[in-house]
Amino acid sequence: MSRPSNWPLPPDSVRHVAPRQVQEAMARDPLCRALYPIGMGHYRQARGHRMQRPQHDDHLLLYCCAGEGSLRVGLHADNELTVRTGDVVMLPSGLAHRYHAQDANPWTVYWVHFLGSHATDYTALFHQHGDSDVCFQLGVHPALIAEFEQLLASRHGSATRPDLIAACSRLRVILSDIAKRLPTAAQATRRGAINVEELDAFMHQYVAEPLTLDDFAAHCRVSRFHLVKRYRELSGNTPIKRFIDIKMARSCHLLDTTPDPVRDIAAAVGYPDPCYFSRCFKRVMGISPSAYRGRQRALY
Repeated sequence: MSRPSNWPLPPDSVRHVAPRQVQEAMARDPLCRALYPIGMGHYRQARGHRMQRPQHDDHLLLYCCAGEGSLRVGLHADNELTVRTGDVVMLPSGLAHRYHAQDANPWTVYWVHFLGSHATDYTALFHQHGDSDVCFQLGVHPALIAEFEQLLASRHGSATRPDLIAACSRLRVILSDIAKRLPTAAQATRRGAINVEELDAFMHQYVAEPLTLDDFAAHCRVSRFHLVKRYRELSGNTPIKRFIDIKMARSCHLLDTTPDPVRDIAAAVGYPDPCYFSRCFKRVMGISPSAYRGRQRALY
C-alpha cells in the first residue's frame, strides 16, 4: 500500500495500518475482497502534517472536519487546492499527489486507504459532483463522523473473519453515505444556501472552541453578511447568538451533572476567562452559574 506519513501523532490522534497477513486475508475473502480498508486514521489539529506520493497504488479518502489544508495532484501541477472544513478528498489509485495541513489553521482529518475489486467503482461515485475531480464540499456531519469512529474502533478487533467483514461493511457504509450526501451538498453550494441544521451540528461539535462569525461564514462558504441574513431568515436567530445559546445549554448540563468548578466548565465551553463566562451565563440564564447549580440541587 501507499505508506501513511510517519510524523509524530498529535494528542488524541490515531494511525493504524493493517498487518500484511490481514490485508491478504481480506483480499482473498469473497465477502471482503470487493472493498476493504488497509490503513486508517484520525489526525487532530495536525500542524506539520504533510505527504507527497509520486506513486499511489491504492485509493485514499480524506474527510476534513475542521481547519484547512492544501492539495496538489499530478507530478507537475501548479494549481493548489485549498481543502476546507467539510471537504472530502478522494484520491484514486495511480494519481500522484501531495498535501499538507495549513500552519495557521491546521486541519483535523479522518483518512482511509482502501483497495478491492469494486474500489474504482466507489471512487467513480464521487466524480460526478463538484467543480473539482478530487475535492468536494460535503459539510460537517456528526453521523458521518460517528461512522468513521466505528471504523477506527474495528482496529481493536481480533482480526477474525467476522471482524474483517464488519470493517469492510463499515467502509462501504461510509463511501455510500458520502456519495448519497454529495448531490445535496453540491446543490446547496452552487446556490449559496445555508443549511441551518448542518451549521448547528458544526456548532455543537466545536462548542469548546472560540469560533467567530468569520469561522461560520468560511464553513458555509458564504460572506458574513449573507450568512447572518439567511440564517436569521431561516431560524429567527443569528449564528453568534445561536452559538452562545449552545454553549450555555452545554454549561447547564455540566453544572447539573458534574462537580466540576465553574472555571473548568467555562474552559469546556470555550471561555478561558471564568469571570467573562459568568457574565455571559447570567445574561442568558438570568442567574450566575453558582446560583444556577445551587437552585438545581435544591430541586432534587
